[in-house]
Amino acid sequence: MNYLIRVAIISFVVFIVWSIVRRAAQQEAEEQRPVPKLTPEVKQSKMLRCDECGVHFPQEESVQVGKKIFCCEEHKKQALQRLSD
Repeated sequence: MNYLIRVAIISFVVFIVWSIVRRAAQQEAEEQRPVPKLTPEVKQSKMLRCDECGVHFPQEESVQVGKKIFCCEEHKKQALQRLSD
């Protein structure tokens, strides 16, 4: 009977030590892991509407002729051709 009590106590102590070592290893691994950015840095730009097709696009990509705004050179050419006819 004494033998079973000793084995139980030793098993319990080994389990406690193993749990402590495992937690310490997990904490160390978490500290070394890089923290991801939660909010990506997105450049905000004004959105414009193409006078030819109606598609919205960033201002940086616009093609302008006077007060007319287009999404691409092709739509600018189409509109100018239509106006010249």
